[in-house]
Parts: sequence; structure tokens; C-alpha cells
Amino acid sequence: MGFWPLGIALSRQRTVFGGFVLIALLKVALVWIYGPILVPDTVGYVAVADEMLKSNAWLNDAQLSLGPFPPLAVRMIGYPAILAGATQVGGPLWPYLTVALQFAMTMAALGAIYRLGIELRLPWGLALFAVVAFATSDQLVTDQCILTDSLNADFVIFAVCILAHGIGSDRPLSLWGATAAGALLVPALLLREAMPFLATTMLPLVVVRCFRDASGKAAIRAMLACALMLFPLLGTAEIYKAWNYHRTGERFLTTSAQLTLVLAQIIAAKHDHQIFAGDTPFDQAARRTVRNYDFEDITPINRELIEQGYRPTEIARMSQAHYFAAWRTRPLAMLHVLRDHTSEHAAKLAFHPLSAICQLIEWATTTQQCPDYRDLSRAARSGFSGGSLGQPIFFLFETCELAVSIAVFSAFVLGAPLLWASAWRRDGWQCAGRESVILALWAMYIGWFVLYAIVNMESRYMNPVLPFSILGGLIVWQELGRGVRVHRGWPHADERPAVPT
Repeated sequence: MGFWPLGIALSRQRTVFGGFVLIALLKVALVWIYGPILVPDTVGYVAVADEMLKSNAWLNDAQLSLGPFPPLAVRMIGYPAILAGATQVGGPLWPYLTVALQFAMTMAALGAIYRLGIELRLPWGLALFAVVAFATSDQLVTDQCILTDSLNADFVIFAVCILAHGIGSDRPLSLWGATAAGALLVPALLLREAMPFLATTMLPLVVVRCFRDASGKAAIRAMLACALMLFPLLGTAEIYKAWNYHRTGERFLTTSAQLTLVLAQIIAAKHDHQIFAGDTPFDQAARRTVRNYDFEDITPINRELIEQGYRPTEIARMSQAHYFAAWRTRPLAMLHVLRDHTSEHAAKLAFHPLSAICQLIEWATTTQQCPDYRDLSRAARSGFSGGSLGQPIFFLFETCELAVSIAVFSAFVLGAPLLWASAWRRDGWQCAGRESVILALWAMYIGWFVLYAIVNMESRYMNPVLPFSILGGLIVWQELGRGVRVHRGWPHADERPAVPT
């Protein structure tokens, strides 16, 4: 009977491997049917890639005079460089080559998520569920799009998994691990300029992974690890600013504040017109051009200032200064930005395979192919009278995935702090390693969400931290189940009856 445990282990490995194969087949089938998806943002990345292939002029000139939003200044160089390389290698098939790279990176990230789930003592079935849930989330859509989101999420996931690695064996974070995580954040920065701010949300995880005791040595180690994680990222940012100084005479990462921070202030002004009541050129341009208080008002503000002789870099600085001034002088109005970007939609991200596939099809075909859930809910109240046979089926599947997603999300957001408090009270700091990591991931998730929500939030921006919310939510449910079993005197899931010999 000694082969019994080995047989079980092999069966599990085959199941896990089969799950990864099915995910890969789904992704290949979708790209086979719909091809790489080009979205409005794709145009800007392709324009920069074309400039890179045309000549070396982009190395010395950011072409700030090229419209209100010059592509070479408003975009980071990382993704256009990937597109340029894919074009040189694949020619007209460059979109497929780019998507193939994104597929491969995400499959590797899924492996890292699974290993972290096992290390956090999740049963292999729940760890596999976390992989499937993330693989069929918004990441399924962005993997097939010519957008930065897929690769950016993968690099962040790798970095976080490295920071958490070792918790299963109760080993503290090594300084090499902190450095490796920081190095992975460098390509994430070259894809998205917000990474220096977003990386600060990972510091609680670094500290938790370094503090395995209360000694002064642990404190020094934690500070050193934080520095080693941030140094590659911040150093690269400074080098990038120096390069832009060479190209334009001004130090900056991108001029994206022309878009994102302007939009945030337009949203606030919709609720309080005093946001643009000042006498600065930015205020005056906004008062003259803002009409609908939505995304369409961004371009007129920028064009107005360009016509007055301001450069895009100057407009970006003006927008940034006005944004922070608005938070100081009109904080209640600016809180409307956070409120407008905070909705129940966040609770639907943890598990929504059908919705994600419907979104992918809609982005690929530019037409809505699946019924809206709100319409289905109204139809359900009337018994789907006069509707198609597919309506109740869609409603059933979407209701089930919505219930699962809300259960996982709620367990993570509400349960992670309580889980840590219970473990700390029972076992003390040193014995609550896993729970401390879950709490650090919770802090990272909340911080990541807030940093985006106070500027501009789209659900795909949460992809880098989504898998850790899924793992955390499943762990909370696992502990709740264990508590119920203990209360009722049932054996734990890992307590097996003796196998007769």
C-alpha cells in the first residue's frame, strides 16, 4: 500500500497540469477566432514603435511639437520597444508575436501563483481554482490586447511572489530576493510610469517578510530590504528622467498628467465648479472649454493651453500642481473622484470567466455579443417571457460566478484583518507568519486600489494584485471551514484515516 500516496500525488499533478493545458487551449482558441485585439490606446504605442523603426531621431528628440499629446512623451518606451522588436522579427505577424509573448508570460505567472498558494498552505484544489479564476479574469482579455496591462501585471506578480517566497518554510526574505523583486519592477516601470508610487504598497510585505523577531537586527534587515527593492526602480526612473532632459530640456517620466490628472479634476468639477475657480492659465482654460465634465473635455483644455504657447511638459506640470492644490483646498470635491471610481464592480473581479469572455468578444468585434446582467435580472422577474432560451442560461451562469466572486472578495477584504488579529492573539507575532503575509497582501491591494481610484480607475488596472486577493479570500474561507470542523469535532481536511495494510 506504499504506492497509495504516490498515486494520489501523481493524480493531483495530472489534474493541475490538465488545468494549465485547458487554460492555454482556451487562450489559443480565442486568439484563433478573434485574433489580436487592437484598442484605442494601441494607436499611441504603435506610433512610437513606428518612430523607433523609422530612425534613431527618437533617442534625441521627444517631438513635443507633435500635437497636444506627443506619443514619444506621453508613453513609456517599454511597450513600443516590444512592438518594434516584434515587427522586426515577425513582420506583418507582429500582433500575433506580441500576444504570444503575453500568453507565455501569463502562463509563467499562473505557475508562480499556484506555487504561492501551495506555500500558503492552500489545498491544491483551491490553489488551482485561484489560478483558473485569475486566468479567466480581465487578464484573459488584456492578454489578447495590444496593451501594456498584461505584461505589467505579470512582472508585478513575479515580484510579489518572490517577496512572499519562503513563508511556507518560515524563512525570512533574503536580500537577494528583495533585489530580484526590485529588478522585476524595472520592466514594469518601463511599461507603466505609475510604478514608483504603486511599489510603495508592497513595502508592508517586505517588512513582514523580514521581521521574524523583534530584534534591532531584524529592523535593519527590513530597512535594507526595502531599499534594495526600491533602488532599481527609483534608479531607473531617475535615468529615464535624465534621458528625457537630454531630449527636451526638462526632467520627467511622461506627460500622462495631461490626461489622467486633468480627468480627475474634471470629475471633481462636475460636483464642485469651484475646482476651476482660480486665476491660473489652467483654471481659465478649463472654464472656457469644459462642457460635458467627462473624458471628451481633456483635449480641449490641452489644445487651449497649447495655443497659448505652453508645451505638453508644462501642461503636465500645471495639471499636477493644480491636482494637489485641489486636494488641499477642495478635499470634499476631490473625494468625489474616489467615490466615482469606487463601486460594487470591484467585488465582481475575483471570478467572472463568462463575463470576461463576453468582454473579450465585445472588444474584438466592437459589438455587445452577450446580454447585460441588469437586463437579465429584469427579464428574470418576468420569468423570461418573450425572451430567448439563452437568457435563463446566461442568467444562471452569471449569477453563480457573481456569487462566488463576491464571496471570495468579501472574505479577503473583511476577513484578512480579522484572520491576522485572531492568529496574533492566539499565537503571537512569530507564529502568525502566514496571516501576516495575508494582511500585507491586503494592505497592498487596498493601497493599489486607492492610488488608482483617486486618479483614474479601470478594472484592468487591478490585474497585478487581483490574484493575491483571490488567494487571500480562499485562505479566509479555508480557516472558516477549519473552525467549523473543530467546533463540531470533525477531522481536519488533512487528517486522513489510516489506510489498512
